[in-house]
Amino acid sequence: MTTSRDCDDSYLAFYDRTTSPADRQRVYCTATPEAGGGDRRTASNVAYLRLYAASVDLLPRFRIVYTPFVPGE
Repeated sequence: MTTSRDCDDSYLAFYDRTTSPADRQRVYCTATPEAGGGDRRTASNVAYLRLYAASVDLLPRFRIVYTPFVPGE
């Protein structure tokens, strides 16, 4: 996320497998991934990122860098 905002206003949520609250793994509220917890891995082959905001005017911009990981290769 390129602008830091309070978690009550906007945040990026990382889910593994489904978008069920039970599968939410991490919430990012900061401008840098290191401050928000860094790298994430899924236990499944499916990951969801959801961007939440109190209003359209508060939607931050974000950029994602990802790498497929295959154990044993």
